[in-house]
Amino acid sequence: MLQIHIDENEILDIAKAQIRQHLEQTHADVFLWDMEELCRQTNLSKSFILKSFFYEEDFPKYRAGTKWLMVGEEVRAFLKDWLRRQDKNLNK
Repeated sequence: MLQIHIDENEILDIAKAQIRQHLEQTHADVFLWDMEELCRQTNLSKSFILKSFFYEEDFPKYRAGTKWLMVGEEVRAFLKDWLRRQDKNLNK
């Protein structure tokens, strides 16, 4: 007789890894962000973004007609640096 034993925890770990990989790929596929996508990607409100860093001179944004667009990769790089600066400012 053939018996098959399935480790449910291992299956869950594999499924989670596959889902995580898919989500990372999906996020990488979004080249241009608008304000709604910026809010979604950062989990920050529009008002916080506008008050905190949107109008900084080096924030990478481009005007297309009446719409602001951002390149996701550029924004990620900016935000990593911006966040480090916030941490340094708090520790002064």
